[in-house]
Amino acid sequence: MRRATTSAVLALLAGCSTTSVGRPPCANHVLRESVAPGGNAKAVIFERDCMIAATIQVSLVPADARPPRESGNVFTIGAGKHSFQGRPVVSVAWSGPDRLTISYTRGAAVMKSEGRVGPVEVDYAFLGGAADAPPGQPPQDHRGR
Repeated sequence: MRRATTSAVLALLAGCSTTSVGRPPCANHVLRESVAPGGNAKAVIFERDCMIAATIQVSLVPADARPPRESGNVFTIGAGKHSFQGRPVVSVAWSGPDRLTISYTRGAAVMKSEGRVGPVEVDYAFLGGAADAPPGQPPQDHRGR
């Protein structure tokens, strides 16, 4: 009898997943959207919460598209050991219809940084005035290393 009960419990647990209890494995929460000059594309800054950890991400999508449900296609950062109060900050600025600058908290852990997505060239800078890095490369943070 005990073996049958154990088997039944294990079968039930095996069938359970985060989606079966009403929550997808990851959820995106839009923080800000910025439409490019000319209105063809937009940069979406969002927090991606995957239950264990959250990251701040950026995706480039058509201006009329819904916010992404998947991971960011341009930029992803985590808190890192030097971020202000553990939560990184990201901002975006368009300098033309095909040029985007992503600025972010110094010390954040960069997990992804694309230099180009489609026709859009992407530059990076630290918040607070650090010089831009070459396209596609986050600026180097030499503090605390």
